Amino acid sequence: MLLDTGIMPLAAAGTAVLAIRNGRGALSSALNSLNDAYENFLYFGEYRTWTEEATGRLPAPRERLALTNPTVIRADNVTYTYPHTDTPALRGVTVELRKGEVVAFVGANGSGKSTLAKILFGLYEPDSGTVSWDDSVLAEIDPDSVQSGIGLIPQSYTQWPMSARLNIAVGRISRLAADGPDSVIPAAQATGAAEVIEVIEVIEVIEKLPYDYDTSLARQYNSGHDLSGGQ
Repeated sequence: MLLDTGIMPLAAAGTAVLAIRNGRGALSSALNSLNDAYENFLYFGEYRTWTEEATGRLPAPRERLALTNPTVIRADNVTYTYPHTDTPALRGVTVELRKGEVVAFVGANGSGKSTLAKILFGLYEPDSGTVSWDDSVLAEIDPDSVQSGIGLIPQSYTQWPMSARLNIAVGRISRLAADGPDSVIPAAQATGAAEVIEVIEVIEVIEKLPYDYDTSLARQYNSGHDLSGGQ
């Protein structure tokens, strides 16, 4: 109407249209950024809640250290219930593992196999019953000394976005400076991480990576490389 009546020049009308479009785009972008910030603050609030809960779950310091080479690992009448659940994952379980044995836990899904394994190796503390390595009860032993002597690959494993070398050294990365970067190689070879056996052919996985042990295992980074689930 302003153009039709001659009140507003064509150039001014065009400028107004462009200003309105740019303003709408800027407002939409600002609202999206505000929404993202709000969601991130929600996540940060959850993070603070989790860290506070984790701090409260830290066990009290214990001076006694775990045995480095136990001959018998035993769970006696162990019961465990996950937080916020009513049904125990384990109820009155007793099992004994002896040095040199290869033991498989076989059972239906949800029967507590993984839970029992984590309790035997000190990752979870049972609600009742005892877990002992020889004559040492794990509840009386420094948990860091227990966990430094075990290896565990859970069903939901984690491949960290860093080099193959650091993925192997997770938990002892600070030792690389003292022991040297190649200190992970004997561990990789001893555990089979350095190779994958397919039928009768042995494939040297790590040594065939583009940068050997220094290859990043995260494809989102330059020169990163993904491994298959089996690898």
